[in-house]
Amino acid sequence: MNFEKMLSYTEALSKNNNRTWFHENHKDYEDAKDDFLALLDIMKLVIGQESHAIGDSLVFENPKNFMYRIPRDMRYSSVKEPYNPAFRAYFSPRKKDFLPLSYYLYVSHERCSLGTGAYPWRPQDLNRLREH
Repeated sequence: MNFEKMLSYTEALSKNNNRTWFHENHKDYEDAKDDFLALLDIMKLVIGQESHAIGDSLVFENPKNFMYRIPRDMRYSSVKEPYNPAFRAYFSPRKKDFLPLSYYLYVSHERCSLGTGAYPWRPQDLNRLREH
């Protein structure tokens, strides 16, 4: 796994955020994506050890199931660039369910972060969290 490759790719994509460049450099994207998937394979084991509520269901999942796509959905985005220059993943046994709270990983040349939580806090979700 080459972390530097992921960071340099996201930096290059942020400077050249257009379809032509993306398709001309698709091999670089595939290489950086493979490194990110290797990172996800490691992270799912680390999260599994720390969070027993979701850990057992993550261990045997394919890392591709956690990863977000790089292309943006332009219909709802206020940013009109076609690609999100970051590698992102959400570690959850059931992505649509609110509980248990899961982990979000963000890797780009600007910042890297791992967090947990939920958004938005709808009243019914907040009540479920308090009961849990």
